Amino acid sequence: MSQRKLTALLTALLIAVTAVTPAAAAGADPEPKKSTAGKNNLYGAIAFDKRTRAYGFSFDHPTRAAAEERAVRECAGSHCQSMMWFANGCGALATGRERYGAATGANRREAERKALAQCTADDCRVLTWSCTAGAAR
Repeated sequence: MSQRKLTALLTALLIAVTAVTPAAAAGADPEPKKSTAGKNNLYGAIAFDKRTRAYGFSFDHPTRAAAEERAVRECAGSHCQSMMWFANGCGALATGRERYGAATGANRREAERKALAQCTADDCRVLTWSCTAGAAR
């Protein structure tokens, strides 16, 4: 494989697992979620209820919609919404008393680090994480 093709392939893979996260401020609506994921991907998602702090997660679904629907169903709160989704990677949700952050990464550690950075408060801790099959954990 040529250097050019390898670079293009690695760039596409990196884009597929890059985080798209909600605004870090509590109460802010999530940013639009985008992906260049392809048809053979596995998807996961994390849902969160900002009022009750309930959460749910999903992994290894064939579509983004299925992953987000399952995460919301698994969330015990009545105001749960999908905070983020990911393809072929991991996602994490960090919360503090008044702030939260959600992020994705190629592995659990990267997703957790990014979620904590999004949360920005001293009391933020990782609440949950999830990874699709084959993701480096």
